[in-house]
Amino acid sequence: MNVFNTVASATPKLLGALSLVAGLTISATAQAAPVIDLGTLAEGTTTYSAIHQNKFSDDFKFTLANMSNLGTKTEKLNISFLGLFDVTSIKNLKFSLFSDAAHTHLLGLGLNNSFNSLSAGNYFATISGKANGPLLNLGQYKLSLNVSSMTPPVPEAETYAMLLAGLGVIGAISRRRQQKTSTFLA
Repeated sequence: MNVFNTVASATPKLLGALSLVAGLTISATAQAAPVIDLGTLAEGTTTYSAIHQNKFSDDFKFTLANMSNLGTKTEKLNISFLGLFDVTSIKNLKFSLFSDAAHTHLLGLGLNNSFNSLSAGNYFATISGKANGPLLNLGQYKLSLNVSSMTPPVPEAETYAMLLAGLGVIGAISRRRQQKTSTFLA
């Protein structure tokens, strides 16, 4: 058996293996990106950044443990080459916040947002855009989520005094009506 026959008989196996790898790569690329779970956000700032090529859409999930105010900031991060030109760039960068996983109840759009009095629970966000850097169509962004917990207001003593006074007046009126009814019947 000469070398040519060995290579010729190995070529279909090699091509088959290469086509299998290419097929798996294409199918893995076609799958939706997983949801990025940021977990329960503590008070303070949580950041996340990513580099993408071409068109992208990232989905996030996070939980607020308490009623909170939430500030969001999404920004392009341009990396320059020796200060001469930007290597990364993104156009049409968008941020959307939803209160449900089906993305039907939109809470806000924009790159800089302030959401006040969000109740405790799960929230979902999407960042999308098109990376269009001059080399390899690369783009990078950074997401900052700033959480400040809200303490529910505590009623003042005057509020309780007014409540008790109101209940006392209602009780007195009710008692007086009962006395009038019993006197009328006697």
